[in-house]
This record gives sequence, C-alpha cells and structure tokens, in this order.
Amino acid sequence: MFLAFLVFLFLLSFTGDWRIFAPVILISLPFVKWRRMLLLFALLLVISVPYLFFHPRGVSPGRWILMFNLRALAMAFSSAAFFSLVNPLKALSFSRELRALFSLAYAQFSSYKRTYASFFQALRSRTLKRRLGKAFFPYAGAVFGYFYKLSERRSAEMARALRSRGFYV
Repeated sequence: MFLAFLVFLFLLSFTGDWRIFAPVILISLPFVKWRRMLLLFALLLVISVPYLFFHPRGVSPGRWILMFNLRALAMAFSSAAFFSLVNPLKALSFSRELRALFSLAYAQFSSYKRTYASFFQALRSRTLKRRLGKAFFPYAGAVFGYFYKLSERRSAEMARALRSRGFYV
C-alpha cells in the first residue's frame, strides 16, 4: 500500500491538469488540520510571490503559479490523508532500517514539540501581554540557539547509538 502511494505521488508530480488536482484536494481536505493548511498556504505564498517578479522572460507566471500551488496542495493533502489512515510504522515494516529511522525521527519530533511547548509556556508565564516586536527577537534567538545545540548533541548521540547497533557498516 505504501509503495502504491509513493507511485501515486510520483505520477501526481508529473501531472499538469487541474482537473486531476482538484478532486485529490477535495477528497483529502477532511483529513487536513487547519494549522497545517495555514502553514502550507503561507509557504506557498512565500514561494509564489517572488516568482511573479523574477520569472523567466516569455513565460506566463500565472499558469505556472496555479499549477505549482495545485500540485503542492494535492501532494501535501493526499500525504496528510494517507498518514492519517495508515500507521507509518506498519507502512515501513518492509524495511528494518526505514522503520528504525522513522522511529528515531518521530521520537526527536515529539521531544522537540514538548520542549517548544515548555518554552512557550515559560514565555507566556513571564509576560503580561503578548510579546511582539523587538522584545520577541531575543527570545526567538535564544530558543533557536537552544534547539540548534540540542540537535547537534542528539545527532551525535544517535550516530554513536546506531553505529554500536551495526547500522553503519
């Protein structure tokens, strides 16, 4: 089933017809959470707006932007739908290495999510109102620096653990 989904994504990446993207997006829409949808729209906006100004000469940016955004939405929404219906560990059960890699990545993600929630609660408990503007940037820089150092340390630990278990031969 996982292999069929990968083939579907591969074929979807080469499709250029909006009549194929629209049903995929509409079918997958109930499985997508609003926050993820907003983040995806923000990312697509950041990618699409500069293309309006810096597109190759002789190329209409409107059609390219429409097809690119529809393709990205269809692939992201169908991935969200697939992984909400299928357990990723079972989908990757054919490969011991992929299953271990996914488990490590998911554990890392869960740990970062908890740590970020703790940082956010600490910020909220130490401020009277929402922190906007110049005061937010030192906090964001400190959090980014902490996560950078944490990821360096954890990646070195994981590399040693994987090497001791025979993954790097």
